[in-house]
Amino acid sequence: MRLAPAVSHLLISAVLLCSACQDSQVVVKDQGSTCGNGTLETDEGCDDANDVPTDACTNACQVAVCGDGVTRADLGAEDEGFEACDDGNAADEDACRNSCILAACGDGIMRTDLAAGEAGFEACDDGNRISNDGCSSTCGLESADADRDADGIPDLTDNCPDIPNPDQADTDGDGTGDVCDPDPTQRNFRLRAGRINVIHHRGEAGDRRHQGRGFGETIHRGESSRFRLKGGTRVTP
Repeated sequence: MRLAPAVSHLLISAVLLCSACQDSQVVVKDQGSTCGNGTLETDEGCDDANDVPTDACTNACQVAVCGDGVTRADLGAEDEGFEACDDGNAADEDACRNSCILAACGDGIMRTDLAAGEAGFEACDDGNRISNDGCSSTCGLESADADRDADGIPDLTDNCPDIPNPDQADTDGDGTGDVCDPDPTQRNFRLRAGRINVIHHRGEAGDRRHQGRGFGETIHRGESSRFRLKGGTRVTP
């Protein structure tokens, strides 16, 4: 069978084209994603179509998280995910905690990024703001021999460390010396509680058992109640 000239020409062209392409590779380029176009694409955790870097979606189109080095500004202190700082590192002993809150004396973590004399320097941090327990209310070390009022009683045991009272008189027995106590005849205790493990309550409704850090409960008129606390509690003046 004899082919028409036009058909024959097409066949010859196709053969020549295929021969020239035998050693070639077809390359398809990955176009990737375009951050900021409002469409969630490959490798994007989010895309809010704006150029605000401090909201829930960063300018790199990733969901904002504590530790990414960008402090969120779209939330209030009471909101979940709020960040007071974000230094983007894993050091918990600097100005910004790993929970993205600002370091503070009394938070239980001693800063190591400052030298003595610099604002915010901590020589200790025992997790409270109480003096005369070895670490002062400003996170300074307290020497066992320190005696600020020079009354012969070391500050760590002096019931009034800033006013001389060598007799340590404490009429009401609340731990605060009479010379420091605005009402030395009235006990003025301050309750410091750690975790309250169990609270037993006996009332008209019978026994109840609660567990937690703290709670409140209304006692209705006519009810009698008896409480017994167990756990990490102590009383200090």
